[in-house]
Amino acid sequence: MLYFSRSSNLAMAVVERSEQGNSPVKVLVADDHTLVREGVRLLLDAQPDFRVVAEAADGTAAVRLSLECLPDIVILDVRMPEMDGLAAFKEIHAQAPKVKAVLLSMYDDRDVLLQALLSGVRGFILKGASSAELIDGLRVVAQGEVYLSPRMQSLLVEAFLAGWRTPPVDEAPPDQLLSPREQEVLLRIAQGQTNAQIAADLVISQSTVQTHRTRILEKLHLKSRSDLVKYALRHGLITLSS
Repeated sequence: MLYFSRSSNLAMAVVERSEQGNSPVKVLVADDHTLVREGVRLLLDAQPDFRVVAEAADGTAAVRLSLECLPDIVILDVRMPEMDGLAAFKEIHAQAPKVKAVLLSMYDDRDVLLQALLSGVRGFILKGASSAELIDGLRVVAQGEVYLSPRMQSLLVEAFLAGWRTPPVDEAPPDQLLSPREQEVLLRIAQGQTNAQIAADLVISQSTVQTHRTRILEKLHLKSRSDLVKYALRHGLITLSS
């Protein structure tokens, strides 16, 4: 379920469990800006229901520390050195699927939002959000729900209104244009898998995956991964809840 406003009931449920003696929610904070990490840590350390267990300054460290500490939630900056936040989450999710992720970003990028949701990210909060929104959003995610900042909610609605789910009349379905193998690759690309993950799933090389990707783009007259995701949504290959 998506939460489109501050969810005080869920938030209070998390606080009440903490006050009853249950363990606080363990959080890892990953951002390449020291001030951001320290600010988030100070904010969370002041809450009875959260405990920051580690900090990371880049995506690679975020993956390593997440697998070592197994936090309940990992907060990831979208843009970090070595590995961006979404790529880091995919690595974490592949090995520790119970770890939930919340992305932080300076930018309201619709394609990044959609790719994040399809990859399993549970929250997307803009850095301009208030401290109260960040805390409430994390509490919602801790309860197993999805939280989006209001601006990201608007972008999601705009995406549907712009026709993400309605194929143009002259757009052929995938089974008319792609081979069965290309359809398998398209599905996995749209689900947010990396070339390495697709190669492992289909027992082919990464170079073969890249060849399929190139041919799919050519056959569908598309230009990017986000175009493939939109195509897959329009034709019902994936949904935002898949």
